[in-house]
Amino acid sequence: FSIDVAMLPIGGLYTMDAEDAVRAEKLLKAKKVIPMHYGKWSEADPYEFRDHIAEQAIGTAVVMRPGDAIIV
Repeated sequence: FSIDVAMLPIGGLYTMDAEDAVRAEKLLKAKKVIPMHYGKWSEADPYEFRDHIAEQAIGTAVVMRPGDAIIV
């Protein structure tokens, strides 16, 4: 099957970190991946995660802000 959108945690505190999320995306091969669970207690940078996903050419990472919507 094909995954359209995956939401992956990148924070690393009680969740996977950005490196683990990149590895997960390599397995999932989702068309779009949205980083989540970062910011309050972690130094994870969603834009850096987006760049790593782009470098690997394994999908498109979409960094969302409160109120944003995504069309699949």
